[in-house]
Amino acid sequence: MRHRLVGAAVLAALWMCTGCAASDDLGDAADGLSGGVPVGGLDAPADPDVDPGADADVPDDRGDVPPECLAALPYLLGPADFADMDAPAGWPDAPADATLCMTASGDVASATFVTELPFTDVAAHYERALAETVHADTYEVYRTSGEENGTGYDALDGIGPEGVMFQVREHDAGFVLVLDRT
Repeated sequence: MRHRLVGAAVLAALWMCTGCAASDDLGDAADGLSGGVPVGGLDAPADPDVDPGADADVPDDRGDVPPECLAALPYLLGPADFADMDAPAGWPDAPADATLCMTASGDVASATFVTELPFTDVAAHYERALAETVHADTYEVYRTSGEENGTGYDALDGIGPEGVMFQVREHDAGFVLVLDRT
């Protein structure tokens, strides 16, 4: 029962977290995000010199964003810093083949990585690494399938020192790490 409660809490935190993962297949669902109102307002005239398919809000120079991140997550505006996560002491590094692309900080923090590793390898990496930390005896870790958690994406859920809940969840181009301190 505790596994389901922790998983549900982490899943809820993941859904509340903005920018945790990207997907290009939002389709018509994304149209409703702005309520169908054009960015310029209801009466904004169309600009004949602007390609409606172009993303005018994304600058050409986005600093040190790794190219593999831009290929998978083209809306990124700048480099990410894992220090923004305020991870628990001894939190393991990501797998060597993973590239950090985006972070969001706060009580519910997230880090989005791209990698070609299958998620089973990513989950196994974190299971091994968490078992080797100084807090190994305080981590409770379990895997859930995408069918089981209702997202369609497999996850590694758990709770660690000081009640920090976490989830490592696959996405189309890699995985997202969410740490929930609420």
